[in-house]
Amino acid sequence: MPTRKAPKRKDPSILILIMGFLLVLVSVATFGFPQQGPRYDAMKMATVELSTEDGHGSGVIISPNFILTVAHVASVANGHLMDVLFADGTHGMAVELWEDPSRDVAVMVLISATKLAPARLSKLPLKEFEEIWSVGYPLDLPLSIQKGNVASPEVSTVQMDHGADNKAAVYTVITMAPGDSGGPVFNSSGEVVGLNDFITKFGALSGIVAMQAIRDDVQAVTGVN
Repeated sequence: MPTRKAPKRKDPSILILIMGFLLVLVSVATFGFPQQGPRYDAMKMATVELSTEDGHGSGVIISPNFILTVAHVASVANGHLMDVLFADGTHGMAVELWEDPSRDVAVMVLISATKLAPARLSKLPLKEFEEIWSVGYPLDLPLSIQKGNVASPEVSTVQMDHGADNKAAVYTVITMAPGDSGGPVFNSSGEVVGLNDFITKFGALSGIVAMQAIRDDVQAVTGVN
């Protein structure tokens, strides 16, 4: 990424104003939204990293026994066990139980049940401009949360990079990176409304697997309400 050259001279008064402005922003971020911390913590604790020697992605705990992710992450294991990194730093193992490549969704079953609190699945359809939060393990970086919005709430069919169609796609304005795939997308109530799925050529515009398009089948497979 290109860097900007610093000007030769800086007015000290301007620097003081900038520092004061930054302090105000930090204060607002820290104290202005007291309920945001616990909600963010719950989102993170329900998110896992799924990995093998051939790659990694993300997923979300939906019950003590089940993890929801996208099919193109689960398929990396080719039916074998995947390592599960929980947000508390502990590890487990999981294997794919069910998948639907046409909607790029899969369910993993944990070999040993987790005691971490699962995420709740949303029963409501997405709304245009709705605020959402994407959680995942991008690249080789730690767990992160990105805030964004729903660009188009209509479920559509999109051709993926590998040529297959995803029939459960919804477009969002959110930053996503490789490794985020399969991670949960939450609404303001802390419920899962989708799964991180693909990056488009339009910068921050990304695609998710909409929960409204997969919920019935996920519930039938797992029994999770």
